[in-house]
Amino acid sequence: MESPVSITNPSASAALRILALAPNDWDGPWMNRQHLLSRLGRTHRVLYSTGLWFRWDRQGEDWLQSTPTGRFEDCHHVTVDFPPRRLWRWPRMGLWDRWIMRRGVRRWLRQLSGDGPLVAYLFHPRFVEYLPLINADYVVYHAYDLFAMTPDWDSRQAAQEQRLTRLADLVLGSSESIAEGLQPWCKGKVHVLPNGADTRAYIEAADASVREPDDIGRIPHPRIGYVGNLNRKVDFPLLLELSVRRPDWQFVFVGGRQSFDSETRQALSQCERRSNIHFLGSRPRKELPRYVAANDVNMICSRVNEGLWTVASYPLKLHEYLAAGKPVVGADLRVLHDFTNVLRIAGSVDDWEQALAEAINDGGVGDRHSRRRVAEDNDWNLRVKCLDALLDEMVSPDNTKTCL
Repeated sequence: MESPVSITNPSASAALRILALAPNDWDGPWMNRQHLLSRLGRTHRVLYSTGLWFRWDRQGEDWLQSTPTGRFEDCHHVTVDFPPRRLWRWPRMGLWDRWIMRRGVRRWLRQLSGDGPLVAYLFHPRFVEYLPLINADYVVYHAYDLFAMTPDWDSRQAAQEQRLTRLADLVLGSSESIAEGLQPWCKGKVHVLPNGADTRAYIEAADASVREPDDIGRIPHPRIGYVGNLNRKVDFPLLLELSVRRPDWQFVFVGGRQSFDSETRQALSQCERRSNIHFLGSRPRKELPRYVAANDVNMICSRVNEGLWTVASYPLKLHEYLAAGKPVVGADLRVLHDFTNVLRIAGSVDDWEQALAEAINDGGVGDRHSRRRVAEDNDWNLRVKCLDALLDEMVSPDNTKTCL
């Protein structure tokens, strides 16, 4: 459940200058970063960057497409940084690296010049090394994953996260598990700000008058869908077994492919040979609601109990699925236990088969209206009201009152 937050009258909030640093490209798949910042940008000045290039980025496709001087573009109420090709870091060369970082930070701050408190809003610990150069009035650390369980995490990154958590004036976690993992190093309370949904877009997409996308429209019913990034978190061995047991069910995946481990790679290869498993690839963000609405059941098929970061996650697709109104079946993730009135949790293959059959034949747990009510209570606009209140408390600690 959400933690209480301190809230003030939103009209009283001061306009902030927010320098947001996160690892993912703004024009890639939308994560909580884009959803939150695009809405914050309506009342605050927000600049978003993935940081400067590194020496090993040179000659890569993205680097080659960049320009020597870089540019800034206004996107969705946010100024998005496309860093200059000529500013590339080399951490092993300390003086060079520091000089480049200083130039890069000066470039950001020139773009954000003006009145209002300067907030460094970091979504990953690796950006902590920029803080001494930014010299922000306030620091926010927003952990969207339990990074200590992500692939390639090492002692250096752990030290960066501990340092950032201690330095931050406001620490946020996207789930209770993430917040609990950060609390030992935080000087104050770690607040939980769960993921939400663009509820209206998914409700409208489920209207009977909205046409299905052509590619999914050619797939027979019943359709059991997954919309999101495909990587090692997806339980492909489970899905392979289900597809064999129920050849009449159609499993539909919409999303780009990322990194896999040996187990998921092998199972994915076998899934690709199944006639009732369909991989449609990534689709533009505005088209995703129609794919979710076109399924008969939507699933959160994450691997659990395997030491993966997903056990602590708050799936971005949860409230998007619920807003579409279709039955939802999910893995045994801690966060899903708060929503068992509108979705079914499944464990073993037998349990999954039974849960999906009930969803297809009997409509699953809850109904269209109850699912949508839950989604509306978790809309991104409401999340941003809570975030804006926390930011206002951070800069005006004497102007607060308690709100759930």
